[in-house]
Amino acid sequence: SLVTVMGNGYGLEETIRIDYGKTGSITDTVSNAQGEFITVFTVDTQRYGTHTITASGLSTQACFNSSHFIIPKVVVNPTTGMMGTIITVCGTGYGSSETVRLDFGTSYGILYADEEVSEEGSWTISFAIDMQKCGKTIVEGIGQVYGVPASDYVWITPKVWTTPASGVVGAEITVMGAGYA
Repeated sequence: SLVTVMGNGYGLEETIRIDYGKTGSITDTVSNAQGEFITVFTVDTQRYGTHTITASGLSTQACFNSSHFIIPKVVVNPTTGMMGTIITVCGTGYGSSETVRLDFGTSYGILYADEEVSEEGSWTISFAIDMQKCGKTIVEGIGQVYGVPASDYVWITPKVWTTPASGVVGAEITVMGAGYA
């Protein structure tokens, strides 16, 4: 997400360094003739919780702090598929090395991202869409320490297949389907 930082009391046209949590100098800006500034930066990958924003004047050494709270986010790719389609789920903003339970539609605890969660609270897991009804299906990652969920969705489309896959004229085939309402 984007964070807007505003400040005053700095030197005239002074370069101001913005530090965010573990990231030093996430952006720099310059104050105006009244010693004021406004800047925007994008939150990078960091763990769940409160992080300090520090605005430091490089000439005057003026330094002020504020805080920002990171919450989890889950992103699914692709967002459309049928049974058997491999989807990748990426999570950020979880606790450092926190175990994350991944729920997918009617399948609860389909995966646990315990060994995959980085020190910065991010993880990525891929799996095949299992037997679910068609339509919008929620994918939710729930941190097991803080209990904060984040979700995205997959649009499941129907799938039809036959057995045998080929045959002669007059042969009997079976038609099967999945992902219907």
